[in-house]
Amino acid sequence: MNIKSIKFKLITLMAVSLLVIAVSIVTISLSKASSALIQTNMAVLDAVKESKKAHVTDFLTSLELLLLSKATDAATVETMWALEDSFLELEDEEEDVFDKEKITKELLNHYETQYLNKVNYKMKDSPYKRETLDYLPQTLSGKIAQYLYIIDNQYPVGEKQKLSINKNTMVEYSKNHIEIHKAYVELAENFGLYNIFLVNKDGYVVYTVAKEKDYATNVLDGPYKDTGLAEAFRKAKKLKSGEIAFADFKAYEPSYNDPAAFISSPLVYQGDFEGVVIFQIPRQRINDVMNFGGDYEKAGLGKTGTANLVCEEGCMKNDSRFLNQIDDQEVKDSGTTVSVMNVTSASTEAIRLGKTGSWIIENYKGIRVLSSYTTIKIYGQNWGMVVEIEEEEVLASIHEIRNVVLGISFGIFIVLLLLSVYLVQRLIISKLGTLQSAAYDLAKGEGDLTQRISVPKGDEIYEVAENINAFIEKVRITVSEAKRSSSENTGIAQTLSEASLIIRGKTENEARIVAEVSSVGIDLQNV
Repeated sequence: MNIKSIKFKLITLMAVSLLVIAVSIVTISLSKASSALIQTNMAVLDAVKESKKAHVTDFLTSLELLLLSKATDAATVETMWALEDSFLELEDEEEDVFDKEKITKELLNHYETQYLNKVNYKMKDSPYKRETLDYLPQTLSGKIAQYLYIIDNQYPVGEKQKLSINKNTMVEYSKNHIEIHKAYVELAENFGLYNIFLVNKDGYVVYTVAKEKDYATNVLDGPYKDTGLAEAFRKAKKLKSGEIAFADFKAYEPSYNDPAAFISSPLVYQGDFEGVVIFQIPRQRINDVMNFGGDYEKAGLGKTGTANLVCEEGCMKNDSRFLNQIDDQEVKDSGTTVSVMNVTSASTEAIRLGKTGSWIIENYKGIRVLSSYTTIKIYGQNWGMVVEIEEEEVLASIHEIRNVVLGISFGIFIVLLLLSVYLVQRLIISKLGTLQSAAYDLAKGEGDLTQRISVPKGDEIYEVAENINAFIEKVRITVSEAKRSSSENTGIAQTLSEASLIIRGKTENEARIVAEVSSVGIDLQNV
């Protein structure tokens, strides 16, 4: 095809115009749809964020109120006194009641076979494993108490709380234990607590629900003096009645180095410090609040959405949804992201500055995400919540729509282009062909001036054809008149030619007469 031809130029113009229109419509439509979809998903993230913030706040507030109700209850003080006295008296029991060497031996064996060999010492920031003897309670009372409710307990590890009283050896401590144990077990189960501690003013753990290895030890100078439990006790000891202290999540050795947090409040009676009530908050309880029961998609977080509770510096307070996919050795060794993994992004930085909002950013993995964030006040500490979903997933439906729209647009483009080519050919090019043929015939053909250009009426080409037809008619008339004039001129020329011959004959005769006369004249002169 001649690229300089009108046909090529018109088809190209139509194709480019259709293409520009199609691309513009698709681009604007997809842009509007993408913006609407992002706004909708951002609204979902905001709703999830506020919902989870309220859920976490309600849960922790309920624990705070429960703790204060127990710590300010005079009955709890009385319980503390009874347990404390009977606990300290255990070492005064007769030799025939408790075989002290047997107790120590069985404790050592239990620690080695059912405790220390199961503690995760790969956990980040966990303490080093020590000699087995270093873990035992320092006092005989402590060893006896552990023997009664850990060793001489028919229930397996993890279910020791099922024993309310050791009937094999009836002592005063057991009588006091059974009076409160069932109520405290139900309290822990109903409020999602891992453990409840009663610690006397000297730091002895005189009662726990779970009966782990912190039971009957001293938090001030015993084997767990550097744990969160000891921190919670020391903080509470400085408080007034009705106040609480918080020890943040970190590896807790008695719970096999699983991360644990503690809240505590002092027991005060008539201005005297009598001990501390401590609740142990497990990471699993926070996970239950944050992970939607595993139904992330129903919550609007799709396949990539996450909801994370973080501290000011970005350290995670719940397990990541993708815990098993995280390629970090510390996380793999610890089996958790709680107090192990830090997430840093524009959202966590905004939380650190006390801000709340939502935007599109790159997360800590460098992936573009829709991120909604807010601050949360947790027991006097500034925490935050970040709810995110990958932008690619949000726009995945748009990409599918884009492919469909592009397919449809391409089909429409082809149909319109073919229709345009047909119309251009029929309405313009064919008429121009007729004009071209007529012009060629006039220029190089026989030049029949009686022929006329015939095109459909109604457009400019018809007007051009009519003008050309008028011009041809003019030329025909002019030529006809020229022929007639030429014929007349030929007759005149012929008449003139005949007259010229006659005149020339006459002239010749006159010349002859003159010659004759001259000759006669000469003769006369000679006479």
